[in-house]
Amino acid sequence: MLPADVLEEEVALVIMNLHLPPDWRVESKTSAEGFVQIDQRRKEIHQTIERLDFRWDMGFIAKAEYLALRKELQKQVLENQPIVEQELVEAEMILRQFRTDWVAGDLVRRKQLLTTVIESAQVRQSRVDAIKLRPRFAYLAQFTKNVMIDPEGLIVTQVAEQKGSEKQ
Repeated sequence: MLPADVLEEEVALVIMNLHLPPDWRVESKTSAEGFVQIDQRRKEIHQTIERLDFRWDMGFIAKAEYLALRKELQKQVLENQPIVEQELVEAEMILRQFRTDWVAGDLVRRKQLLTTVIESAQVRQSRVDAIKLRPRFAYLAQFTKNVMIDPEGLIVTQVAEQKGSEKQ
């Protein structure tokens, strides 16, 4: 058992190392094209759900399999929400001010910062092993140069530490 503040400090250090380059928008796909791709993916998932529901209604699929597949597809719908430009602007501001706000913040403010930025953290052997960012922050993190984010939106902290030490 570790005190939460120790783990929170570890998570905060990883977030503080998310250095978003000033020109990230040049590389960004938040243009209309990016939103169209997200919208298209959502439509595809909804069509898959309709086909799955039909298979269930017709008795072609077992209940356990249907529920597992339906749950996974609903998760994918939630993960493929288009990110509004204003949310990205706010997320960028939070990331850029994170270090200052963390250092100046009291316990309540620090917890607010963490719950705003992260969805969850995986702990193994008394260390934060991976961090799952909320979608708008995961989107921004893909433009950082010092942190690797996997396809599921996880920052594996050992990779973050290795890349951070290479830059020094």
